[in-house]
Amino acid sequence: MEKKMKIPLYLLIFIALLSQSQWAYSSQPLNRTLVDSFFTVSEKLDFIEKKYPAIAQKADKFLESEEAQLINYLKSSKAYPDIKRILSSSGFNNLTEYFDISARIMGGILYAQMQKMPTDMDLNSIDKMYKQKIQQMKKNGAPADVIKSMEADRKNQQSSIQKMQLTMKRLSATDKKFLNENIEWLMKRLPEEEVNENTHQ
Repeated sequence: MEKKMKIPLYLLIFIALLSQSQWAYSSQPLNRTLVDSFFTVSEKLDFIEKKYPAIAQKADKFLESEEAQLINYLKSSKAYPDIKRILSSSGFNNLTEYFDISARIMGGILYAQMQKMPTDMDLNSIDKMYKQKIQQMKKNGAPADVIKSMEADRKNQQSSIQKMQLTMKRLSATDKKFLNENIEWLMKRLPEEEVNENTHQ
């Protein structure tokens, strides 16, 4: 059985923000100061999970596509004054700004990983290979339940690929230049569990 990743509250929608942000931080290119501010906030928000466990547990149940609902939920919760104080201490005006940087950092990590893949390999070709594998197993007479499970996995994979592609599209040319020059530094700044998840996707 595939292990379900435990996503901390402060990284809940790391790759979920797919709509264009109207906030100041979204137009500011990634840089070390901005990334450091993001991780400072992330570390402080870990305290929110401990102080308000019930709120954190409910927040964990929001789907990746429900970022607006998640933000509204957190803003209406009794944890929000603490959240807002933490955001303000590092220059963020609101959760939308924070999550925008979150999405661009994750998009940057995905972008950097894609640069390491063979030139003839991309996310779409990975899906194509999996489709061909299913077709071959059908020809070989694989059990129907196995095929059904694989097709369900492919559907989930296609959804993930679409999200990854959209996330990477958020990156500007300046963001990509920063990532090419600072990816090792960025990976060292990630929490250890996040590094493990991203290097084994």
